[in-house]
Amino acid sequence: MLFRPKQPPLRFAHPSGALGLDQASRDAMRSVFDGMGKRLTVLQLMPRIEAGGAEIAALGAAEAVVLAGGRSIVAAAGGPVERLKRIGAEFAEAPLDARGPVAIARNGGRIKRLIDEYQVDIVHARTREIAWAARQATKGSRAILVTTCGGDAPFNDAGKDAGALGEGDHIIAGSEHVRGLLIGDDNAREDKITIIPDGANLAVYAAEAVGPQRLTTLARAWGMLEEPAPTILAPGPTVPERGKHVLARALGEIANAPGHSDLVAIIPGELKPKDTYAQQLAWIARKRGATGRIFLAGALTDIPAAMMLADIIVSVPVEPLGQDPIAAMAAGLGKPVIGADIGATAEVVVEGVTGRLVPPDDPEALGRAITELLAANAKEKAEMSAAARTWALAKFSATGSALAVIRQYAELMKTAK
Repeated sequence: MLFRPKQPPLRFAHPSGALGLDQASRDAMRSVFDGMGKRLTVLQLMPRIEAGGAEIAALGAAEAVVLAGGRSIVAAAGGPVERLKRIGAEFAEAPLDARGPVAIARNGGRIKRLIDEYQVDIVHARTREIAWAARQATKGSRAILVTTCGGDAPFNDAGKDAGALGEGDHIIAGSEHVRGLLIGDDNAREDKITIIPDGANLAVYAAEAVGPQRLTTLARAWGMLEEPAPTILAPGPTVPERGKHVLARALGEIANAPGHSDLVAIIPGELKPKDTYAQQLAWIARKRGATGRIFLAGALTDIPAAMMLADIIVSVPVEPLGQDPIAAMAAGLGKPVIGADIGATAEVVVEGVTGRLVPPDDPEALGRAITELLAANAKEKAEMSAAARTWALAKFSATGSALAVIRQYAELMKTAK
């Protein structure tokens, strides 16, 4: 049977800033704008101040600009404005969550007024609609337009993103895969593109940051205190594109094999009559002899604790992702990841070092990878854990991403002189 926990897991608090910076990171950011000859003013554009990946990246860049001695303006329709005050940024209210041609035209005028009012040097947009409005606003202006094309939509949708986001004076791609799409579809020149993943707040996704109370609360909600078992966690949306059905079929391949009789997989979501995909997962579990092995855990409100409780993290999309934050977060916690060898997931997971890569939509290969990782000895697991954390810190930290973004701002300003 698939089930929902009896009680919700404990919510956790993020650090007061967007990045959770250490002193070394702060020191590195402070020197980025040296020699500019003026105080740089950057306008971040976002629909609302929320907890999505693009929004967190925008707030991280805003905080980094302030630390570098610049002025950060964040324009959005609303949200927890107090977060901006904590990082030293200023808020400008604008209905940037509005959609449609009329809204885009009006927002273009609003952004133009903000550019003039604040004497903005760089404008940074991260959505299609806002990018169109920002392009309209910056035409004939001294302001440089930077766009980010990176989300985790399947790439038939990302192609549409590129049409607007390719209009930037400079484009930040979230992965090599996105960069290839931009160039291949003739959306942008190669020399206009820099690869910078959004990154994860690895101060939050660190083993030492997840206290015992959070682990105990979640373990009790999942029934793991009474019946501990080898656990696979598959975070992210429970939709066909994310390949949860591939995991269900893989469990059917190995669930009844010797040594795996108690293996379970935890997936976000609930079994509702109208949720045909959840119903499909239940049907696969019954047909493959894995009934009782797949648990729908409701909303994962404490993802770091959920990952810490799991033995293996699985991210096996059947369509390429622009970025794979799940794999990056898991690596930050030192957890081995089994990822699909497709899109950005293949850029985050290093085969045999931080985890395993398997062909997309291949339950047999996924089952073998799960079996092999569970069978690894303590030394092998410790080495993979350490390698995953080191890799995440080097490549996928929000701090590193924000630092790379403001360095790109500085380079653009130097080039524009």
